[in-house]
Amino acid sequence: MSVSANLVVLMGYVGRAETTTRGGKDKTTISVATHSFSRGAEKTDWHSVTFWDDEDAQSVYKGDLVVIEGKLSYYNVTAFKEDGSEIRVKRPSINGREITVLPKI
Repeated sequence: MSVSANLVVLMGYVGRAETTTRGGKDKTTISVATHSFSRGAEKTDWHSVTFWDDEDAQSVYKGDLVVIEGKLSYYNVTAFKEDGSEIRVKRPSINGREITVLPKI
């Protein structure tokens, strides 16, 4: 018997948060920036997190330091190469389950 889990824990700064309504449910999409350092250079990665009907997610603002727990998923997007041809690309997304806003440091 094998056991597996799809769990993502992300800590970073909110770049953008917007709430829209779809089919009577509130959809909150948050962009979260994480930073890493390698050989003296800083690298910033942006992550897209989606929450459904979550009041805590609706009360975050740009610059908030957050910890997010969720599930990793992928969706397909059509991108264009330099020669104009189409290519299907899988983009990662996080389906958020829980969000905690940490005090500013």
